[in-house]
Amino acid sequence: MRKFIRNVCVVALAATGTMMGTLNAGMAADSVAPASILVIDSQLIQQNSRAGKDILRQVDDIRTQVQAEIQKEESSLRSQEDELKRQRSILTPEAFDQKRQAWEQKVMAVQRKVQAKNAALQMAVKKANETLQRAIVPILQKILNKRGATFIMDKGQMVLMAPNKGLDVTTDVIEQLDTVLPDITVDFSAVKTAGEGSGGAAAAPAPAPAPKKKKN
Repeated sequence: MRKFIRNVCVVALAATGTMMGTLNAGMAADSVAPASILVIDSQLIQQNSRAGKDILRQVDDIRTQVQAEIQKEESSLRSQEDELKRQRSILTPEAFDQKRQAWEQKVMAVQRKVQAKNAALQMAVKKANETLQRAIVPILQKILNKRGATFIMDKGQMVLMAPNKGLDVTTDVIEQLDTVLPDITVDFSAVKTAGEGSGGAAAAPAPAPAPKKKKN
């Protein structure tokens, strides 16, 4: 009997909860205003803001500088390779093999330098973009509060938007961003690869000594 009463109470409470939920939903539909959505185009902000343009300009300059440096070293390596080929007929096999190994070490050093500089540039750009994003956040919050909007969406994340239903504030963001952050430094100065600072590529490591023969 007690179990039956307990089950009846549970059913009654569930029914009451369903009714209250229906009433609350109806009241909410009548009282809550529709969401107000603002829209931004983050790609345009990156391309058209002064700070975004500054990042792109510096990256282009760094890439041009690094490319010229690497091309100079590659040209030197090609000249050394040509000279090595000419010397093959006059060198002993042992001497030629030693020179060839030294040249190959230089090639690998340049390859490591290219990889290190590419990684350093990616990190420098990442930090610059993070600085840009940190500056954008309070601007978006200010615009959100001023317009009394519910939230802000990026055009790149939207599937479909009805005409005149979203308000694009990209221009406002760019104007305010240009005021608070007109430029950003892409700090590429910290990159160092093996051998830099003493001039030239990394020196080839000395060949390992041949193992000593065991005495019988």
